[in-house]
Amino acid sequence: MRSSNWSCLLINGDTVSADPLLAVMDGILKQATSNVVDAAGTPISKTLLQSMLKTLPSEHLRDKKAMRFLTRHWLSRRFRYTASMGCEPSLSDAP
Repeated sequence: MRSSNWSCLLINGDTVSADPLLAVMDGILKQATSNVVDAAGTPISKTLLQSMLKTLPSEHLRDKKAMRFLTRHWLSRRFRYTASMGCEPSLSDAP
């Protein structure tokens, strides 16, 4: 199995899926039941990322340098570039 398949399964897995790969297990999105931020389709922005951090219990905020946001590589690059230009990053568009 390719690594991209593993990451897809880890994130999008759903045991009731018609897709045999996704039906192997429930992924992170299916298992997340607490500390969830509903972005309601808004693009990723600094404000959204900050609201995500605010939902975390304090014990998970002790080592912020070890924290990671999982996202697509192009989205991460575009977010960093936009932020470095002093703009409020808004990244709804595909590359």
